Amino acid sequence: SNEYLNFSSVKQINGGYISCGGGFPLNNILVVNTDNSGNILWSNKYGAANGDYYTEKIIQVAGGGFALAGTVFDIFNPKSNSYFLINMTSSGNISFSKMYGISFEINFASFQQTMDGGYIICGTKYSIKYVYSQLPSFS
Repeated sequence: SNEYLNFSSVKQINGGYISCGGGFPLNNILVVNTDNSGNILWSNKYGAANGDYYTEKIIQVAGGGFALAGTVFDIFNPKSNSYFLINMTSSGNISFSKMYGISFEINFASFQQTMDGGYIICGTKYSIKYVYSQLPSFS
């Protein structure tokens, strides 16, 4: 059985909630849409077998649909991380999905819908300068 970590939930305009999280094994995303009382209206899984998908944020977008984003780590190529963005209808059907960037050193931070209906995505880029055995000990 899979377990899921909830990374993001938002209250919808209609009063229900939309939540998303990553699963164990972390190779898919679970999105759950509920009514005001917590009854599940629909739930969907998204993702692919070759990546660990970490969802960070879900939002309700203009027109009543949803968008979620995060970082995907390619398990076959550890130096190939990407941001992902999935836009879906109010019933959970994917209207489009995109991957952005390929670098070991990126992590998704946040996103929002812009006034023109597009999206702005931001994240971090870091540099690994030490391997674990070279880190100083703090005691």
